[in-house]
Amino acid sequence: MATRTMAVRPDGRAKHLFWLALAAAALGAAATAANFAWPRGTEFVPITYEVRAADIPAPGDPPKLIESGRFYLVHLTREDAEREIAVANAILPRADPAYAPDLSELAGISPRIGLLAIPVDCYHDGSQLVWRPEVDQSPQSTSLGAFECHDRAAYFTMTGIRFRGPWGPRLALSTLPVTPSFNGSIIVTTNRPREGSLYNVTRARRLP
Repeated sequence: MATRTMAVRPDGRAKHLFWLALAAAALGAAATAANFAWPRGTEFVPITYEVRAADIPAPGDPPKLIESGRFYLVHLTREDAEREIAVANAILPRADPAYAPDLSELAGISPRIGLLAIPVDCYHDGSQLVWRPEVDQSPQSTSLGAFECHDRAAYFTMTGIRFRGPWGPRLALSTLPVTPSFNGSIIVTTNRPREGSLYNVTRARRLP
């Protein structure tokens, strides 16, 4: 006697659960792909460079190239700061409004001593800046010494103010954040440059 086999059709609830599971799997795959394409919650990861106390230039010394960190350290005295402000004030009337200093930088401006870090690469095309101690800054200043961008024949004061060379909207070199450390060293964040300002001098960090 032949046995008759009957197909059992899934009930409505089972079909509903099946399609829910399938939809959940598809959504999970889509979310994974989206996370790869558009990462969420990405935080800035600083790249820092520690300069030991023994390697920090003394106040008034020429800017020091920290070659492995690819930046210069400038240790401003009060006299340096006063000269830099005088140069900035003389150049300010020619500033492109789009690149003029923020009003917050001009409010109550005063000579500020301390350390500045300036990237070794010029903003023009990445050419390496070289400190030239013999360069005369006249007529802007009686100071000697300047950063030179050889490719553009541009010259900048010790705080990065462009005082000679092709005129353009950008008036100053960028700076890097400097954080004094408890052991006398400093920490420079090398991957967070700040747009240069005529009044970079206001960014100098004084050592404890």
